[in-house]
Amino acid sequence: MVHGIGRQPRKLSTVRHERRSDAHNERVSSRSPGRLPRFLTLADVADVLAVDLNVARELVESNQLAAIRIGEAGQWRVEQDVLEAFIEDQYELRRREALFAQQEFIDLPEITARD
Repeated sequence: MVHGIGRQPRKLSTVRHERRSDAHNERVSSRSPGRLPRFLTLADVADVLAVDLNVARELVESNQLAAIRIGEAGQWRVEQDVLEAFIEDQYELRRREALFAQQEFIDLPEITARD
């Protein structure tokens, strides 16, 4: 479950990458406008999900969101497709929880009885 949500979520295609090097920016410019790179930092993930960086880190470290470590410092990276699948999975989970909650009380006469 995701906690710490408080900001408006941003679409994956609208996140800005201002910390990128010139070489990276040249590679990005060859893509379609607004397209994110394949791998996102935890800051990017937090921005897309509209949560604190610590929440994004917790999702990765608890294995709720798949990620890989890159480089000697072991910085986390999340593939854009993996993040999109995670978001879709969260919607599906919420949908199923709502259906279950509806079914849980369907047999109670106090709720289903009509006057």
